[in-house]
Amino acid sequence: MEKQSHFLIIVCFFFFSFAFQQLLQTGPARGLTKPFVFGDSYVDTRNRHFSGRSWKQPYGLTLPGRPNGLYLDGRVFSDYMGNIASWMGIGSPIPYRWRKMENASIEYGLNFAFGGTGVFETLVSTPNITVQIDLFHRQLQKTLYSKADINSSIALVSMAGNDYTAYLARNGTIEGIGENCGEAEQHEQGICVCNPRHVQSKEPGTMKFKDQLRPCCEAVITGYKCGNVEGGKKMYVVCNNPNSKFFRDDVHP
Repeated sequence: MEKQSHFLIIVCFFFFSFAFQQLLQTGPARGLTKPFVFGDSYVDTRNRHFSGRSWKQPYGLTLPGRPNGLYLDGRVFSDYMGNIASWMGIGSPIPYRWRKMENASIEYGLNFAFGGTGVFETLVSTPNITVQIDLFHRQLQKTLYSKADINSSIALVSMAGNDYTAYLARNGTIEGIGENCGEAEQHEQGICVCNPRHVQSKEPGTMKFKDQLRPCCEAVITGYKCGNVEGGKKMYVVCNNPNSKFFRDDVHP
């Protein structure tokens, strides 16, 4: 089950990487100046509450050296988009949660993403994509953005696998997710997907990572996750060399 979940995430990861690359290539030419971000932990830039695992050790160990609210050990995709945005002469979208803080500027869009979310209800109580879009609409109703602002905006959406994880955790099967790529099928919870078992790459693989699916940070006992602490005792272990692992924890590269 764990390897199957990892495989699903890998497929979503590379699909999202491809889509992000297309954004960088076409964005400037189309005059896009306001990015709005929706999705999960792959693009969440600190919208999750301080009680979330992303604000605890060992997240942020490599960069910036302390927990900073990001689930990846370093930058998330929307951080890279922010860097490109700066290169394009515009700012990076601030997290929705921080929009009312002093010196916060919504001039360059907003990031509505929350770690752990999905299209449907997942295993965590964070705003799913529908709620995030509703939050976006509320900002429009407040006339914080003009029609011209919206016409020059672009939406970055990340759904990296939480719906799949929730489906499998609720006694779903990998066979139930989909049978044939290219042939969308309606499944339980209304998910139209394809089965990554049928995805084949024409490019040769790499042997840089000896154990591709084993994360750097992993739980010591089933039922716990990276960052979990009980009675002052860490319920996880961290590898000596983070660069030797593709996955940082059970779901994040």
